[in-house]
Amino acid sequence: MAKLREQGQSFYSRTQELSRGWMVEGRGSNQTVVNNVPYAGFVQDSNQIEGHAANGWMTVNTMLKSKGKQILQKFEAGVKKAIRKLRL
Repeated sequence: MAKLREQGQSFYSRTQELSRGWMVEGRGSNQTVVNNVPYAGFVQDSNQIEGHAANGWMTVNTMLKSKGKQILQKFEAGVKKAIRKLRL
């Protein structure tokens, strides 16, 4: 398997289904970010399989800890832009 990886080959192809599974549910202040892909919890949640951790998959909590400030900055920038557009 390592030799196949070195050659850029693999016995499976990535579908990007997990990446495309992220969505926002709800409206306004009741919005929640979710991923309803059946295996998402085994890859990026507290139920993460050890192999995924070994391959560099971060859990959602780890991602939020490392990217939380950036997310908040983008959120605040979006709110400020909306306020300017609405002339509030």
